[in-house]
Amino acid sequence: MEWITYVCAIAYVIQSGHQKSSFQIASGAIAVFFSWINFIWFMKSISLFGIYVIMAKKVFLSICKVLPMVVLFIVAFAMAFFVLMSHDPGFTNIHNSLLTTFVMMTGEVDFRDTFLPNNAIAGFHFLQRLLLVVFLILVTIGITNLLTGLAVGDTAEIMKQSREENLLDK
Repeated sequence: MEWITYVCAIAYVIQSGHQKSSFQIASGAIAVFFSWINFIWFMKSISLFGIYVIMAKKVFLSICKVLPMVVLFIVAFAMAFFVLMSHDPGFTNIHNSLLTTFVMMTGEVDFRDTFLPNNAIAGFHFLQRLLLVVFLILVTIGITNLLTGLAVGDTAEIMKQSREENLLDK
């Protein structure tokens, strides 16, 4: 992780002209991001924060185990929304549809602008709304609760393991 930070920082700093290229700007953004992640990882050695950094890592790894299933649900709904609502700016192409559906997973549905009759292909208003209701139940409520349960479900066990790992790191 540190090497990524160093390489990207060097790529950002090296001047190739009067203005930064898009590659340099992207490298700078990546360097800043990984610098902060590295700083958070460094805080693991501070006793006040160490347990929480390790807990965050364990929760992140738990979420990563479920992520393939979450991605499949998002892809399924994104494709269906793309087919039904390709006239809406959020669903004009697959990339927009995937991103819009992912954002909808957080509860940002924007019902009035996206799901009112003028945005659906004629004759498919019922199907569009049915798909939305199924999405809200399965993804927004179901998967969000699953992810929350993973994050806080084994808090006592994660806290115990984190304390042990924190002591071993010192």
